[in-house]
Amino acid sequence: MDFTPKILNQTGNPYDNTEKFTLLGVDLVTDNIKGINFATYINSCIQKAYKSLWILRRLAEFGASIEELYITYKLRIRTHIEQNAPLWMFSLTQELKKKIERVQKISLYVILGKEAHEDYLCNLAILNAQPLEERRQKIALKFASNILKHPEHRKIFSYTGENTRSKKTVVVPFTRTVRYQKSTVPALAQLINQKLAHKI
Repeated sequence: MDFTPKILNQTGNPYDNTEKFTLLGVDLVTDNIKGINFATYINSCIQKAYKSLWILRRLAEFGASIEELYITYKLRIRTHIEQNAPLWMFSLTQELKKKIERVQKISLYVILGKEAHEDYLCNLAILNAQPLEERRQKIALKFASNILKHPEHRKIFSYTGENTRSKKTVVVPFTRTVRYQKSTVPALAQLINQKLAHKI
């Protein structure tokens, strides 16, 4: 039987078995207790977004309009913090959610300049924008909808029974841990049953 080797330190306690690898452009870290940890990848995306903020600041200095700045933000900054969102969004900690949202808060202040409010929600309303957590929900719904439409990808899920509206439901995999419950496939299965049952 395969098993993860344990290496003991001088005090007799085992070292954490960690492994770093890149899969489809996503930097992942795993260990024998926590499983896959997306924090390294997400923090990397956040740093890339912050590094791109100079584009907004320079354009603002050159007199670009609010509309032009907002378009630039969506194309050059927001893409970093939404990249591969359906893969990691369900396992976000509150701390990471705040760090991701902070990128947008700062960006909106730069975009609006003198018209910016202290209240983040006011700035969102001015630009007809949404909190990033709401956007991630829409991204996940779109992703799940596309899976259901694809003849091969829809096989990721199992389908059984009928719900009260006479529609099929997706089988949510049995989960023993909260970590697995918040992983992509179980979380998407629950989302489909809640929002997309009519498309199954």
